[in-house]
Amino acid sequence: MLTYYPWLQASAFVLAYLLFCVGCYRRYQRRQPALSSVSELDWLVAYASQSGQAHALAEQHTQQLREAGLRSQLLTLNQLDGEWLQRSTRLLLIVSTYGEGDPPDNGRFFLRHARQLNALPSLQFAVLGLGDRHYAHFCAYAEQVFQTFVSLGAKAYRPLHTIDQLHTEQLNHWYASWHDWLVAEGQAHGDNIERPTSNRALSNPTYHPWRLTERQCVNEKAGENFSYLLTLRSSIPEQQALTWQAGDIAQVKVSDHQPSRDYTIASVPEEGHLQLFVRERRNEHGTLGLASGYLCQHAGMWDSVAIAIRRNPSFHPVNDDSPLILIGNGTGLAGLRAHLMHRWLRGANANWLIYGERDVRFDRPYQEELAHWCDSGHITRLDWVFSRSETLPAGDSRQYYHHGYVQQMLLQQADTLHEWLAKGAVIFVCGSRDGMAAGVDDVLLEQLGAEEVEQLLAAGRYCRDVY
Repeated sequence: MLTYYPWLQASAFVLAYLLFCVGCYRRYQRRQPALSSVSELDWLVAYASQSGQAHALAEQHTQQLREAGLRSQLLTLNQLDGEWLQRSTRLLLIVSTYGEGDPPDNGRFFLRHARQLNALPSLQFAVLGLGDRHYAHFCAYAEQVFQTFVSLGAKAYRPLHTIDQLHTEQLNHWYASWHDWLVAEGQAHGDNIERPTSNRALSNPTYHPWRLTERQCVNEKAGENFSYLLTLRSSIPEQQALTWQAGDIAQVKVSDHQPSRDYTIASVPEEGHLQLFVRERRNEHGTLGLASGYLCQHAGMWDSVAIAIRRNPSFHPVNDDSPLILIGNGTGLAGLRAHLMHRWLRGANANWLIYGERDVRFDRPYQEELAHWCDSGHITRLDWVFSRSETLPAGDSRQYYHHGYVQQMLLQQADTLHEWLAKGAVIFVCGSRDGMAAGVDDVLLEQLGAEEVEQLLAAGRYCRDVY
């Protein structure tokens, strides 16, 4: 006898899947800039940014164009495709180089796409490259982007312009060139744009005093590689209004003669304090690093620490209750802990934390808090991974212990990874770029393929804060 129940069940499954896809697409749309009609634009501004600086500069330039009455569109480099470029005549690219010549995540796939583009003889462009001369391949990715457009027949307004660590004078020189380009183009209202000077919010951020109120070594029995939880509180009433989001960066200034040091903030504003998770750094002679030495050893209780907070929008929380897969190692737990606290305060409880360290006996920061979050159901699953521990605790229904490295454990849990991603999970990775983050990326490429990884990046479902 025939029955309709199997057909009804299948139909219900298909409907549920379609609704899930619609939800994912809507989440994707909410995380993208609003795209205007290409044919109505005067300018395209595209950026590739890992830590948020190139993004902030691109936003500033786009706003300046709009205030001058010029129709402009802001995109990530990954969003540039043939349709946008074929219909555009003016393009400004602001491109960071990440690590040793690598592209930021939101520019990661552009060069591959560019090989499929037709010639662009009517396009005029300029590239502003941001980098750090301490790296051997200074602004290498910006150079690749510049040469790609040259090879496509586009006309460079000027040679590649590079800036080392947002140097003020170099930024001023760029702004003067940018202004001259607009005036030379003779566009509507272009000559009404005031000749700007560098954005001091970027090149010279405002530092405020924070008082160091607590310092706790979380692995003092390890005998090496000491790590500290540092709690700092506002020392002036006005600073109480300062806010940040999970994923943002604390820029610590120890000396007027040295660059600031960046640390991902481990707390959220609702906690009433700013918390950092810092590991001592030593050179080959055993000398402590300037910032880590000051924060971990030399600063006294209630001493003032100069800190500027920098937005890191590519690592900000998602806008809904999507499941999170949080992956990190070492002091990268700081950024993941901030996201967990953000979601704890909002009742978002589908969280899978994968955290790697060295020795299970000493290296379990935030152990009590994480155990509480497991017991309460806030953390659905916690995988501790230790590279130097053969003997491990038994674990329980939510906490699991593994020997090896984070990327190895993720590969072993490939089925669970696929299950979470099928439910719309967002991946956050925080910690060391070489080793952990690169290994996690390799696992994702192996398990999902380059096309799906690209889709996750474009949809804001694969976010990284690695160093």
